[in-house]
Amino acid sequence: MKLSTELGLIEDIKKWTKQVHSNLIGDDCAVLAFDGPVLASTDSMVENVHFKLSTTSLFDLGYKSAAVNLSDIAAMSGKPRQILVGLILPSYITREHLSDFYGGLTDCCSRYDTVVAGGNLASGEQFSINITVLGQAHQKGIAKRSTAQEGDIIAVSGDFGASAAGFNLLNCTDKELLKNAQSDFSYCLKRHTKPEPRLELSWQLIEHGSRLTMMDTSDGLADALLQMSRASSVTFEVDPGSIPIHSKTKELASKLGANALEWALYGGEDYELLACIPEKDFKEFKTEIKDQLKILGRVKKNGPSSVKLIQTADSKWNESLSCLNMDKIFNHFDQSNPS
Repeated sequence: MKLSTELGLIEDIKKWTKQVHSNLIGDDCAVLAFDGPVLASTDSMVENVHFKLSTTSLFDLGYKSAAVNLSDIAAMSGKPRQILVGLILPSYITREHLSDFYGGLTDCCSRYDTVVAGGNLASGEQFSINITVLGQAHQKGIAKRSTAQEGDIIAVSGDFGASAAGFNLLNCTDKELLKNAQSDFSYCLKRHTKPEPRLELSWQLIEHGSRLTMMDTSDGLADALLQMSRASSVTFEVDPGSIPIHSKTKELASKLGANALEWALYGGEDYELLACIPEKDFKEFKTEIKDQLKILGRVKKNGPSSVKLIQTADSKWNESLSCLNMDKIFNHFDQSNPS
């Protein structure tokens, strides 16, 4: 079914986002109230640049659109509260498409006590999604990327490279792999199409620590390591063999003739947390927190920032690596980046 008038579509959006009886959507502005500092972030997703409708469902796209924005709030240990959704709609997007999109978006938001508070609608040639998220700072403070100090433990949540694996699987030409993709590599596909923001873990880390340096890894682990070391003016020493990579990611890399470590470092869209934590805090963390983290290395010294890749006695990676490949770090304005 074709889209109705803008007013009719706004009424539909109220229903899809469960805001029928809310006063947030309908006026020129949403009226919001916060206690304390407000965290704000915005992100854009453009068809054929960040997603393809041929390889993702509208429901999953809606879910991911919310998740990537909530991840920014998680990076600073905040609590998301509202999002504003701006859409540019081409003629081929139908009411059914939008119903599915808002269904996925609302599903993600409702998991984290976040509501759609408004937005904007316009027509255009490419489907584009622009979301602004507003959050409340945690009562214990705000995690920034500029406070790492010598001696801190460098740790990450989850595993890396799975989203890149899912992306490469969806865009490969191997018909046999694609035929069995959902059964054989559902983990990688889900990590790419429906990522989860690490909000609960970010709250646990800020609640149980004396100082927390943190950011998310949306543009790749290598990018996050580099940005955090620069922001804090410190040197990171990281063992590539300690980077957690799921067995399915390694298996798929082997089948596609790819390098799983490169996916983990440069692939991006894993939406995990990179944190620098004082050693004393880390030792005092409860087991339930430690079990969600993997130690990559240490912050070694203040001064000129850098990321050094080292081989330790316990390293499980055999390749000789000494530094990050700057040419492979994600660049939003590089036209050669795959969509």
